[in-house]
Amino acid sequence: MGGLGIRSDLVHGDATPFNKFSIPSTKYVDGTHVLSLEADMQDGFKSAWASVTLDFSNGVRTPPINTGTFVPVSGAMPPSGQYLIGAVGDGANGTSEADSVATTIYNWNPNLFLYLGDVYQNASVGDFYNLYGTGNHYGMLRSITNPTIGNHEYQTGSPSPYFDYWNNVPHYYSFNVAGWHFISLDSTSEFNQYSPGTPQYTWLVNDLKANTSPCTVVYYHRPVFGSSWTGGAPELMPIWNLLAQYGVKLVLNGHEHDYQRWVPLDGNGSPSPTGVTEIVAGMGGNGVDSIARSDSRVAFADGTGGDYGALRITLTATGLSYQFVLTTGGTPDSGSISCSVNDTQPPTVPNAPAATAPSQNQVNLTWTASTDNVGVAGYTVYRNGVKVGTVTTPGYTDNGVVASTTYTYTVDAFDADGNHSVQSVGTSVTTPAADTQPPTMPAGLSAAGANATTVNLGWTASTDDAGVAGYTIYRNGLPVATSNATTYTDTGLTPSTAYVYTVDAFDAAGNHSEQSAPAGATTAAKPITFVQGATKGTGGRFTSTTITLTEPVIAGDLLTGLFGQWDAAGQASVSDNVNGPWTRVQGMPYNSGKGNIAIYYVANSKAAAGGLTITITASAATYLTGTVGEYSGIATLSPVDQVAMHAGSGTVLDSGAT
Repeated sequence: MGGLGIRSDLVHGDATPFNKFSIPSTKYVDGTHVLSLEADMQDGFKSAWASVTLDFSNGVRTPPINTGTFVPVSGAMPPSGQYLIGAVGDGANGTSEADSVATTIYNWNPNLFLYLGDVYQNASVGDFYNLYGTGNHYGMLRSITNPTIGNHEYQTGSPSPYFDYWNNVPHYYSFNVAGWHFISLDSTSEFNQYSPGTPQYTWLVNDLKANTSPCTVVYYHRPVFGSSWTGGAPELMPIWNLLAQYGVKLVLNGHEHDYQRWVPLDGNGSPSPTGVTEIVAGMGGNGVDSIARSDSRVAFADGTGGDYGALRITLTATGLSYQFVLTTGGTPDSGSISCSVNDTQPPTVPNAPAATAPSQNQVNLTWTASTDNVGVAGYTVYRNGVKVGTVTTPGYTDNGVVASTTYTYTVDAFDADGNHSVQSVGTSVTTPAADTQPPTMPAGLSAAGANATTVNLGWTASTDDAGVAGYTIYRNGLPVATSNATTYTDTGLTPSTAYVYTVDAFDAAGNHSEQSAPAGATTAAKPITFVQGATKGTGGRFTSTTITLTEPVIAGDLLTGLFGQWDAAGQASVSDNVNGPWTRVQGMPYNSGKGNIAIYYVANSKAAAGGLTITITASAATYLTGTVGEYSGIATLSPVDQVAMHAGSGTVLDSGAT
């Protein structure tokens, strides 16, 4: 009897899990097998194993062996002169997020797909069949895929399902497409062949020596440099040094579930214009890792949750362009890499820029994009023949200009090898004269208290020779806000408080009008609100007892209640452990001859985060009673004559106003 174990911890991070799984029974010897399922939750909880007995009868008498031979996808450069490649890793988990990435790549109609490793969760036979897929999931790209092996392919203790699925693909191999040389390596610690003297390292040296292509791309799962949770794999530096030595231009990786592009680095990991560019493309659908490490060598990184996507690479005869494309359609990173040391062809000349001067200190430029045999890296902007800036896209804002001055602008385009086009035809623009005229003073200011903490303002629009940029709102003589509209809502105010407002208008040059005529408003009183209460009767004779308000007491609230003693001489005294003695309302007691009941209160209570305890004390043992309430929205001076007393019968302390 055989055993088939499935763990449903098949997703990582924020990906959506699935609940269906098929078993390729022809991959197993005929007979009775036990299928077991365990659910591993993201909070660490593991369910009990559930099992079912299966009988396989496919005529398979011995363990099936795949005798096929892996043949890498190859091909010549299409007549278009562009060869399209998709690349991503860390996505094969059967979820909708992974399918969205696979479908995005499929819709590009690429010539080649590079899967950068990791089939989840354990890269078993069933995982490849269900999660990488046959004609679905990433399996829809199977016929054009040249894979590389990841660490999850070793999770079962043996990577044999990986080799079986890919028809005995080698641990490491190379191939040529469109005049480019590609190398796939096994970077896993389980294989551990990245040091001099190991078979893979020796093979790589010989392959690089024999390579006659001027353009080489290498791909493997674990990145040497990383900004996410792994921090990279420095043990792979011997491989990196070798790639830099032989002029490899691009290295592609997965493993870290995010996107990273590093500046070109030499064999020691230092920035170098002739170094190797590393791109980590691990957002294939199995969750997203945040960018946890800052490194000045990172040119661009994306670890935003939900940003799934893949790398789109276009090869030409002398270079490549790349785009990181999200499944939502966005392209947050793009660029080009020249692979020819003899690229001397500059980009085409940009057209004459269009120039506008919206203010005395600003000129805006736009122009049509140039083209290049490899790819345009950027543009240089010149003002009166002097370089003032560089940009990567057609457009520039010059804030270094002054009023009433004519400037002439030209632009050139350059590529990654430093080839610059001829400068464009010049365009002249004159900045407007200095603006010293302020807007007219706002009129008709009105102010109205909307509630206990809000005042609404409105006024008539000002005018200006160059245009009103906004308004400054002043409260009691101090600026509190600006507004682009002719209304403003002032919030966070104090209840029952009078405020005086004025408004001025200003333009883009910073000229302010005179302040408007003032307008006043008073906020409403804060409504009286019952917060909490408590009651107690001793049911026996005592000289003191306590009542506890268990919830936090808010600073400034009123504490009040009825307290008394049944038949002892004199009056009861009331105090609490935060505010001390309470005030007794004179002239409002109930007196039976010996007993005495009256209203006691504390105005403007201190805050008590843990609640507070009230103590009632009599001169002799007697029956003690007390009912206390906390109220918000009470004035701190003479509060009792403002109290809305609450009385009546019911099941809650606050039984309604009377």
